[in-house]
Amino acid sequence: MLIYLLFIISPFIAPIAYTFGIWNTTSSTTRKLWTQAILLSLYVAVLGCTKELDGDFLEYQEYFLSVPKYGFIDYLFSFGKEPLYYAYTYVSYYLFFGNWNLFVVSFTFINYILLSYAVITIGKKINANIKTVITALYIMAFFFQELAVSGNLVRQCLAQSLTVVFFVCLYINNKRKWWIALSAICIHSSCIPILGLGLIPMMKKRYTLKSFIKLLAILLVFISLFYAAGNIFSNIPFIGYIFSRATNSEQLLGQDSWQEEVGLTTVMIILLMILSYMALVIYRNKNSQETEKVISMVNFNIILILSMAICNAIGAYYLLMRYFFFIYAFQNTLIIIYLNKSKFMHNDAVRVSLIVIFILYFFYNLANNIFSYAPLEEAIVYPAPMHIF
Repeated sequence: MLIYLLFIISPFIAPIAYTFGIWNTTSSTTRKLWTQAILLSLYVAVLGCTKELDGDFLEYQEYFLSVPKYGFIDYLFSFGKEPLYYAYTYVSYYLFFGNWNLFVVSFTFINYILLSYAVITIGKKINANIKTVITALYIMAFFFQELAVSGNLVRQCLAQSLTVVFFVCLYINNKRKWWIALSAICIHSSCIPILGLGLIPMMKKRYTLKSFIKLLAILLVFISLFYAAGNIFSNIPFIGYIFSRATNSEQLLGQDSWQEEVGLTTVMIILLMILSYMALVIYRNKNSQETEKVISMVNFNIILILSMAICNAIGAYYLLMRYFFFIYAFQNTLIIIYLNKSKFMHNDAVRVSLIVIFILYFFYNLANNIFSYAPLEEAIVYPAPMHIF
């Protein structure tokens, strides 16, 4: 409990101090990892509520503050979109006494804690040591792009995280928790094609050259069917608009208002190259039983990477932008596997260096991003209540 008191006083120092305390521990690791995940997720969530109100974020605030004008059922059906997020918004308004910042903290925390579940679950499955899992949690928390997207595409980020959890349950724990998939769809229907991709039968085995070529053909057919399905499903209540966008050539080949450029940017290409390298390293390790237990998650990351390359090649830039964000969520499942398989000359030094690099990367982007957050000194020094209230 003392660590949470420290968090209230210094939300940045608390997770780092806790890391120092558990770095070399060998007992009760799952409980300690969850405490670490909670502290990191809370810190990012607190910073999330300092984002400037602009674009979609401002619109979400307007939806939140309009709750008292509606009854519960009327509110769910007022926006013509997936109802589960709006049910959550309605309940949260009264739970948090109409405090917008607390609401932002809540959905940002949920987003990150779901991703933490995926990292910790996979880490346990492959017998990763506590240092490896902690490093993966820091990379997840301080990958700035995830925070930037979660403060703009709120519903999609929540749906993405639920989709990650669904596939971790399906492929890592062998549990078919369809209610999680349904919840994701009822928050944002963009996850429908991702769920479809993840259920490809060849997901559970290593790809050979033959199966890889077959996979490419399947992806081309799948993307074509998704485009064609717009004419059929575009009029379905709540989920139809995601398909209607696929049939709108202007939107399909265009960009969102906040995008400065279309297609794969330099940063996107670098990220895809790094993730591809990680997948290749994991694939080369053919004699590892731990890797075979989680090969489905590696395969799914490969499918996402290939899908983005295809979207870019055919000029489907809107789909590329929307679905590239799923990589931000799913990459964490690949990173934990890669870190566990990579043997560095000085493992501890490399892991500590990665943590420091991502923290610095996070704060650099926090100070220089197109979206404004709390000033750097406030993000590091201010106690949690000063950010929220």
